[in-house]
Amino acid sequence: MLGLSMTEVLIILALALLLLGPDQLPNLAKSLGKGLRELRKATDDIKGQFEQEMAKIDLDEQPQRMIAPVRGSWRGAGRRAQGGVRPSRAPRRDRAGGREENVSPALLPKPPAEGPEDDVHLSLRDHLVELRKRLKWAVIWLGIGFCACYYWSTPLFHFLMRPVLAALPEGEKALHFSSGIEPFMIYLKVGLYAGLFAASPFIFWQIWMFVAPGLYRRERRKIFPFVAAATLFFIGGAAFCYLVILTPAFEFLINTAGPDIKPMLMMDEQLGLVMMMIIAFGLIFELPLILTLLAMMGVVDWRFLSKYRRHAIVLNVIIAAIITPTGDPFNLALMAVPMLLCYELGVLGAWIFGKIERIGSAARAST
Repeated sequence: MLGLSMTEVLIILALALLLLGPDQLPNLAKSLGKGLRELRKATDDIKGQFEQEMAKIDLDEQPQRMIAPVRGSWRGAGRRAQGGVRPSRAPRRDRAGGREENVSPALLPKPPAEGPEDDVHLSLRDHLVELRKRLKWAVIWLGIGFCACYYWSTPLFHFLMRPVLAALPEGEKALHFSSGIEPFMIYLKVGLYAGLFAASPFIFWQIWMFVAPGLYRRERRKIFPFVAAATLFFIGGAAFCYLVILTPAFEFLINTAGPDIKPMLMMDEQLGLVMMMIIAFGLIFELPLILTLLAMMGVVDWRFLSKYRRHAIVLNVIIAAIITPTGDPFNLALMAVPMLLCYELGVLGAWIFGKIERIGSAARAST
């Protein structure tokens, strides 16, 4: 079930019972059901917006198809008019709004709701166009990072495999490959992973540029602190995983085999496992920044985060159980404890910067 072992499921259920209590478990189930209904509603809204965009495109293309008549169509229309049959006309456009008069209002795009003066209203198509643009630039920066880092892919691979080799017994400190092309493909992957970290500031910049149209002017000015903080947290999480987590994790996994069993580890599998853990910790360390930004924008506050701390603990353990490659409690704890610490740092950041933002908003309102 979602890659969870029976041990992890029992740990999650025990934590939920201890932290929430038997009286809160039905409320938790109701909250999960409500969240699923909200997710379904959001999905239906996106589907409705997509259908409205398609209807709008059809309305824009319909007059162009009617402008170009087939040869003899106007003459045939005149004859039908003389015979008492009124020729069909193209739907007239409303001069004020440019809409078709004989089209159902349900198919027409809804006018944007009123918002602040610096708010930007974008349709679903505009969002997709902007997303395509940002994805294009993110891929370009990733390609540049790959080209810059591929030259050092061999030493980078040996650097990444140090925790794995350190956990192997003496005389067995070696990795293996099963095909002649595997080392070449491994080094390509290493160059791609290294390019991801090298291009991470520019990728976070593209993420901010995609979110920026929905923010206030004062919030858009925080692009450079956001990019710097996001890069620092991402690389810091990866370094924490490499220096603190990987060595004890591999020692525990390999030593559980017993003294009479010799490991034969493959290059591809160990690289995928190491990079999955490193990238996961890099993303986990973004949690304090995300919670702080949400608090600065007024979406959440530290009181809300503190109130649902016990729910967050259970949710973090569930996410850690899904991410961890094994089902043992030791690796689950190695993943879950840093997640809980990042959540507490996010609560602290929401308290500090949310308070600063409220003071600044009050000062601007008084002036």
